[in-house]
Amino acid sequence: MNAQPAAAKLAPVEAIRGLACLQVVCSHFALVFWPWLHAFWGVADPDDHPVQRFVHDSPFAFLYSGSAAVFIFFVLSGYILTHVAFGRSGRDVFGLVLKRYPRLALPCIAACVFAWAVIEWMNVDYSDLSVWIQGYGDFPASFFGALRNGAWEVFITGQSRYNPILWTMRIELWGSWMIFALCYAFNRWTRLRMLLLLACAGALAWLGATKVLDEEMTYGLLAFVIGSMVRLYLRDMSGIASLLMLAAGLYFAGVHNTSASYAWMQPLLGEHAYMVGNFIAGALIVAALLHNALFAKLAATRLLMFLGKVSFSVYLIHLCIVASLAAMIFNALQARDWDYDVSAIIACAIVLPVIYFAAMVFHRFVDSPAITFSNKFRDRLLPRRR
Repeated sequence: MNAQPAAAKLAPVEAIRGLACLQVVCSHFALVFWPWLHAFWGVADPDDHPVQRFVHDSPFAFLYSGSAAVFIFFVLSGYILTHVAFGRSGRDVFGLVLKRYPRLALPCIAACVFAWAVIEWMNVDYSDLSVWIQGYGDFPASFFGALRNGAWEVFITGQSRYNPILWTMRIELWGSWMIFALCYAFNRWTRLRMLLLLACAGALAWLGATKVLDEEMTYGLLAFVIGSMVRLYLRDMSGIASLLMLAAGLYFAGVHNTSASYAWMQPLLGEHAYMVGNFIAGALIVAALLHNALFAKLAATRLLMFLGKVSFSVYLIHLCIVASLAAMIFNALQARDWDYDVSAIIACAIVLPVIYFAAMVFHRFVDSPAITFSNKFRDRLLPRRR
């Protein structure tokens, strides 16, 4: 989800991040135009929506599973942040802690201001679209409210009215600081690494079970721990083992509580099946792809590297573009009596390249400067020793 310093980047990590971000975009296309694919509000009538009902009941929903993609982000963050911090001095780890907040907050503030502009200036009619998008912007928005929301509300309370996808930022920030604390401990007590990881996982599970942490925070932070474990302990595996793990991960990524392909999970997990399945998916997919020789070669291609490079920017701004431009294109085609699905497909096809072009601009003028500023912020508070 978040870009890292160039020296710490790994091609497979960037490629997975880019593909997962595309998965999130597809998830929001589905939520806006084809809500019965997710069917969070009940399954579709097969006579009215046969294709959506079929896909929903199939094990192929991983293609648009935004929740699985989010857990992939969290596992990747645990992996790459451990890669960056492990073996570093305590001073260097503290420097990583210092720069983490501004590195995340500055793009989030810009994304919330962008969302405010969309809400304020684009009066979009959502009446023919899903219930999910009809609530977008339905609150008294303001410029200063957007600044406040992006600066600290999304990080402290997880409240993300302006840009709903920013609920993940609370987990991203606290998960990052947790990994830095673990790496500091690893560097001091090398032989206790596994014990520390297990103790951390156990503590998170207990905090979740006692409702001190909500379900999203619990599983999100556990995903960070899984990512750290993958970085420290998982070695290269055979191609067959990797493919089997990937297949299992993709299967779990398609889970929905009302899907026929996952009915076996309901007696075991009840309403928690969706969260648990996507959590498992994130861990399996990342572990499989990071240790697959063929994917490592594919990851170095220009397309996948580009997707990874702009993934954080795409993640931050895509929903605002879908809620504005895509909805307006759809409405314009509907006003000409075009078929619903044809209108939606054309709207998505036009908007997808727009999202990535806008993300390139956002990356150039917001995300990259945020990285530079966060490094300077760290250096100002923690001057380099001479």
